[in-house]
Amino acid sequence: MQKVHTYNNLTWIDIMNPTREEVMNIMAQYHLAPYIAEELLTPSPRPKVDVFEDCLFLVLHFPSTNDSKTTETPDEHEIDFIIGQEALITTHYHPIESIIEFEKMIEYSSIMDRDNLGTNGGFLFTHLVRTIYKNLDATIATFNNQLRNIETKIFSGEEQAMVSDLSSLNRRILDYRRSLRFQGITLAELERHATPILGRECEYLFNRLGAHYRELMNTLDSDKQLLEDLQKTNDMLLTTRTNNIMRIVGILAFILIPLSIGVDIIVAFEMMERYPMNAIIVLLSSIVVILIMIALFTKKRWL
Repeated sequence: MQKVHTYNNLTWIDIMNPTREEVMNIMAQYHLAPYIAEELLTPSPRPKVDVFEDCLFLVLHFPSTNDSKTTETPDEHEIDFIIGQEALITTHYHPIESIIEFEKMIEYSSIMDRDNLGTNGGFLFTHLVRTIYKNLDATIATFNNQLRNIETKIFSGEEQAMVSDLSSLNRRILDYRRSLRFQGITLAELERHATPILGRECEYLFNRLGAHYRELMNTLDSDKQLLEDLQKTNDMLLTTRTNNIMRIVGILAFILIPLSIGVDIIVAFEMMERYPMNAIIVLLSSIVVILIMIALFTKKRWL
């Protein structure tokens, strides 16, 4: 599905699930290299930047901000960008909330006749990626809130319940870090090649974009470290609680099992006259069990 947005002398073409026909039309309209067509039609495993005479081709991956994951909702989204002087072309394979939000921004700016989105495709690109980063900021902020909530519950005696919450949050943070981990290198390479095509007026915006990316990663790294510390604390508290339970069980066993053995000893003495060998076996077995229990409970420090 293709959408075309115009703003002053700029055009933004956004295509979701691009067909070969749509891609070929774009290639012919903007005289793009055939190599780009294949890239637009197939997913790319890594971010990349390719430089052409009058445009830049860029692939970036972003984590999904949708909390209600289904089989139709991927862990990350790929967006392919073609950045030129007069146009920005984007393709992706699933609906992306940030792109819908940017569409509304473009429409609002056009209606209000505001000249605040720049003069070439590089400006549109930076505004779009900053919109995505802003939404990622909001989601990452919820990670920190979840960590604070988990910390409170851990020290309120809910260690067992927090095992699942810690694992779930750890997976989400890992998904975000995995999606974004190579993006800094790609943005730095883009900034290095952008000036000859897009002009020096874009340098500051690309620089700010790189700084915003580093802030995102620093926050994720900080959250990851805090989560690991909470996991260690939770594990220690669980271990302590388990040891205390086992100590109580051990004491009860140490009390109850000898009583049972005592009954066996009484029975053994009653058997002594009629079955002396059996009685001796019962007595010896009872003594061995008691000695083993004393040794085991002492080693485990349950006594």
